[in-house]
Amino acid sequence: MYYKLYLILAHDKPLQLQALVSKLNDDHSIFIIHIDKDSTISNFKSIINSDNVYFLENRLSCIWGNVSIVRATLLLIEFALNLGKDGHLILLSGACMPLVSNAAITNFLSANKNVNFIDIYKAEQFLDPEESSRRFFSYTTHFRPRLAVSIKPIHSISSFLYELKRVIKFVLLVVAEERYNELVNLKEFTQKRTSFFSKNYGGSQWWALTRSTAMAILNHTKNNPEHLNQYTFTHAPDEIFFQTLVMNLPEVLKKVAFKPSLTYANWSRKGVHLPVTFKREDLNELAGAKSENYLFARKFDIGVDDFFITELPIVGHSTETVTSKPISAS
Repeated sequence: MYYKLYLILAHDKPLQLQALVSKLNDDHSIFIIHIDKDSTISNFKSIINSDNVYFLENRLSCIWGNVSIVRATLLLIEFALNLGKDGHLILLSGACMPLVSNAAITNFLSANKNVNFIDIYKAEQFLDPEESSRRFFSYTTHFRPRLAVSIKPIHSISSFLYELKRVIKFVLLVVAEERYNELVNLKEFTQKRTSFFSKNYGGSQWWALTRSTAMAILNHTKNNPEHLNQYTFTHAPDEIFFQTLVMNLPEVLKKVAFKPSLTYANWSRKGVHLPVTFKREDLNELAGAKSENYLFARKFDIGVDDFFITELPIVGHSTETVTSKPISAS
């Protein structure tokens, strides 16, 4: 039997997570959920209770933009693989919702069993030069969501002076938040960073991977812990770690095709916090995303507009085929 193994990262809004699970729940669905360690998990367990729903007991404190997101995702992958079920592993957040019916999702993915759905771009295409330098060559320490300090490696007095403002900011934040143990990380800023692979890639955090691909990722990471460790001081590694890894694993490239992510988000709207938090007036946009073979969308916020409870999935169009081309590793 083909399964949809939903890996969900969540930290708040239990009622919204309940709505997501309820909409996706059918005989082909299994849910593995990571609730942030700093959240009260009983608030979620008390309203989401089913034999096919698993809450991870091993939980991490996750900070936006930090490697903790990657580590939590790997925990979800490992738990899902240990269930021994055949199917896609689908990474979602608690702010996602389906755009199509469960039957359409099952039919679509089971017809594409040997396809990984993940956005993958060469690093220089995914990021502008400044951000690429920040991701791959700077050392970043995350103090809390949306608050991080990135410092480029310091090799001389002149480079130290150039980065001095950021170093001072780092020290002030360490003192202000009483995280004095972070001061030891100053030595990291003197080291030259190198990439584990010669070619780096990036893309959206949200994907649907085959079991064989997920197994290759987990095995490589366990056998090469230094690969994951190098992302400790990287900004937003959840958008580069998995893309870079799968494009450098021959056993993955030989077995499966690659297609773009199935989760829609709007990063282009002006004058709003991105990605866009969808409201009822965005239904036409979401219907357009559905017609382009997106199965899911994010983000939604039950406290902003709860239209998705009754308006999603969108009735009508049935997703049948994938028209995009596989991505080249070259």
